[in-house]
Amino acid sequence: MSDLIRCILENRRVTIFTSDPTNEPVLEELRTIREKIKLTGILINQYTKGFNSRPNPSEKEFYAKLAFGQYASLKPHFDRLLEIVRDLAPRWLDKDSS
Repeated sequence: MSDLIRCILENRRVTIFTSDPTNEPVLEELRTIREKIKLTGILINQYTKGFNSRPNPSEKEFYAKLAFGQYASLKPHFDRLLEIVRDLAPRWLDKDSS
């Protein structure tokens, strides 16, 4: 409260955060997508370590295919993420920031 009064007295910008319960399903979907991307990144890092630790080209090819398959599996998640952001951007971005 004292910080709010200080901002008002010093003519500083006051930021207010609100919660909209209608956004909860969308935010939960964003959390899920983030977790899937994070787990896939961990797997790709493990495959990359296997790739770099093998001298045999056929083994390297195997790990490269595994890593590429994991990366390719993220495409639907990235597409959905872009859809969500496209819908939310007009509501979440400041009108002054354009």
